[in-house]
Amino acid sequence: VKIDIPSMLVQLRAEHVEQARANHPMPTPEALAMAAAAFVMARPRVFDRATRLLGLGRLFARRGRIRALPFPLSAWTSSRDAPSPPAQTFRQWWALEHEGPS
Repeated sequence: VKIDIPSMLVQLRAEHVEQARANHPMPTPEALAMAAAAFVMARPRVFDRATRLLGLGRLFARRGRIRALPFPLSAWTSSRDAPSPPAQTFRQWWALEHEGPS
């Protein structure tokens, strides 16, 4: 049987998205998060500042895990936790490993 499953999945996903938009005219939290990520990642200077700012997440970490964040992120951490951000970004590590200390 030659069923084009990938195309069917894309079509079903598109139908689901359209139905969700019809039922919820406001963007979902997931859509807002993805739009914010796209905005930040499209701008190298903003991305660099954001990665440095995310290091502040270590202030919320206990024993290497972030178990609770302030509102509005508390809705996410009420059902899951995340590892503590590393002490340095990947770019900082790469610069030290491959370019030497500044």
